[in-house]
Amino acid sequence: MAHVLILGGSFAGLEAAHTLRRLAGDRVRITVIDRSPRFEFRPSLPWVITGQRRPEDTWVPRAPLLEKIGAEFVHDEVQHIDPGKNAVITRRGRFGYDFLLIALGGTSPPRRPAGLGGRGWAPLWLDDSVRLQQALERFAGGPVVIAFQPGSPLTCATYELVFQLDAFLRRRGLRGRSPLAFVSYEKRPYDIGGAKAGRIMQKWLDEANVRFFPGTFVQRAADRWVRLAGGASLRSDLLVYVPAYQGAPAVRAVPRLTDEDGFVVTDRTMRSPAYPNVFAAGDCVAFPGPKTGLMAEQQARVAAANIAAAVAAVDAAGGAAVGAAGGAAGGQRRPAEYSSLLGCMLDLGPGRGLLTWRRPAPRHGPARSHAVLPGVLPWLAKLAFEKYFMHVRLGKPLFRGAP
Repeated sequence: MAHVLILGGSFAGLEAAHTLRRLAGDRVRITVIDRSPRFEFRPSLPWVITGQRRPEDTWVPRAPLLEKIGAEFVHDEVQHIDPGKNAVITRRGRFGYDFLLIALGGTSPPRRPAGLGGRGWAPLWLDDSVRLQQALERFAGGPVVIAFQPGSPLTCATYELVFQLDAFLRRRGLRGRSPLAFVSYEKRPYDIGGAKAGRIMQKWLDEANVRFFPGTFVQRAADRWVRLAGGASLRSDLLVYVPAYQGAPAVRAVPRLTDEDGFVVTDRTMRSPAYPNVFAAGDCVAFPGPKTGLMAEQQARVAAANIAAAVAAVDAAGGAAVGAAGGAAGGQRRPAEYSSLLGCMLDLGPGRGLLTWRRPAPRHGPARSHAVLPGVLPWLAKLAFEKYFMHVRLGKPLFRGAP
């Protein structure tokens, strides 16, 4: 029985485990390692920040999700990966593997803007979002700056945050004395959505009286101001920024595995060119452009399908070594390949949403299909998707206190 070790249990890791069990059945033993015992539904974080969700509404324990499919969950932190010995070292032990799937996300830690010091809030994770929510409860008004920093792949979440903060300040009666500035390294608003989506977003920013500063970023910050690249300065009593990612230290340390930022280099089969039995999926992958949960799940399904095919080929060959092209050495099966798709449903305040659908995703080639839908339907769809994912796919009780 082949042992598949999955590092990370978020969208990519969880989807890979389920797909592997479905395709490979009892031919594989699956172990998932993550430093957190909770699966956090990160698309809900803008609602946590603005007090529309309680933190406990947005997560479920990981272990039961994996136990249902006969996979083992290990609550531990990865310290070292040794592909030469097919081994992973954690804080508390050593794990061997036949196939490794890296799905650790873009973390540990995000890069901070130069000169920022201790200022600002970067709500990338649930704990950070809760701290920002608590700060907002104490906020009495004043200039607000939201900064979308160079290299951040979280375009969709950033725009939701801008409009959710605008709506929050209006509900609290603070918007009149809280000018809102949105600083973005993009050349145009919502650049990943294309020209039509960009025009819609600019119109809504103007209607919300949000000053948009494109093509720049926060370079320095002091107590009540920020300085932008190019020299302009803005007053800021509250600074929220979305920083660039970098790969996890344990991943960055592996020779020939990553690019210069620590993201795992793969081909479209999600396999490492340097290590034939190592795959990757999700935010930790070195593909260009935005990163979303949908993309992570797509990549995870491709990686899992190719691992399952390799396991089947090894079994058929009587335990032959894994080949670089897919399956066992000499295997003829055409591997599954990742074909990128951007799908973003945005909640941009009460009754207003935006759906963007593009294949392939931006920076992956010319668009073969592209759709943009503004209005109440995408807003309702975003709310419905949260309920579906949390309560149907993950099985979280619909009512608080339910068993």
